[in-house]
Amino acid sequence: MRIMKKRITEMEKMCTRLQDEVDQGRSEGLERSIMDEDSGQALKTLHRQTSTLEGQNQELVLRSEDRETRIREFETSEEDARAELERLRLHN
Repeated sequence: MRIMKKRITEMEKMCTRLQDEVDQGRSEGLERSIMDEDSGQALKTLHRQTSTLEGQNQELVLRSEDRETRIREFETSEEDARAELERLRLHN
């Protein structure tokens, strides 16, 4: 009878340990699920920010190209004006 009681006590302890492991596994699974969801949200946010920054970068590139074109036009106008000034000096 003692042996049976001892065995029952051991089995109850094993059941308790197994239940603890199951509970811990569920808890860890829930934590992983929450972390995965948070990671997914963070990734979506990064994609949105990247898209916004790429759009802003493209806009800045276009502005820069436009400014470079305008600078070349001003430089050409300046050269033409200087040439005209020099021509007028020589004729006077």
